[in-house]
Amino acid sequence: MAEYYGNISGNKTNVRKYAVDGGITIDAGEPVISGVDVAANGGATTASTTAAAAMLGFAIDSATSTDAQTGTATDNVNSVTTIVNPDALWRALLSNDASDSTALVVCSAAQAASTDGMTVTGCTDEATVWGYTGRNSGKVRRATGAATLTVGMPHDIAALDTFLETLVAPGYGSQMATLNTSLTQVAARTAVATTDYGVFELLLRDSANDGTTNSFAILFAGDHAFKNANS
Repeated sequence: MAEYYGNISGNKTNVRKYAVDGGITIDAGEPVISGVDVAANGGATTASTTAAAAMLGFAIDSATSTDAQTGTATDNVNSVTTIVNPDALWRALLSNDASDSTALVVCSAAQAASTDGMTVTGCTDEATVWGYTGRNSGKVRRATGAATLTVGMPHDIAALDTFLETLVAPGYGSQMATLNTSLTQVAARTAVATTDYGVFELLLRDSANDGTTNSFAILFAGDHAFKNANS
């Protein structure tokens, strides 16, 4: 799941509980948005894989509410605990696709030699590319086109070196993140136009550090309900 990673400002962490809309389950690590601006909603709800307008934060526990009365002392509405700092950061695993914890796949197992360090076989236009095996392990570059880097790797690329990629990068715009189906990880190779999940930093690892299953994006809310609270 997405895990709390601290605040950009270093300010005190603020935690609040919000009632969850009936018929909704919010799991730990999922984005939480206010649903009360929709007349039919009774409380907080989840976002989508690409959109979280007026986000309250990510959940740090799980909660489920039902519309129906329980007929007992147990309330049918439960509250989810959320860190509400507008500059809160969340660490989310880079999964190769929309499923949970899918290992990243190398750009190509048939990498050709490149004496200028500019050609990575199989990489995607606008991807963030980093060395997985070979002399360029751990070195990060951006792709300016299919199989072409913006800046060459520091060493010649040898045949059969391998590289990983993700279609997210720090900042706003076209390289913001798409979450996976569970809303707790990043679908690393899903291209997006714009979303509400900004990327603060990438933690990209090579073969010595299990990079296919141990690389992360540090996320922030691109559209937060309390975005002016720190000003």
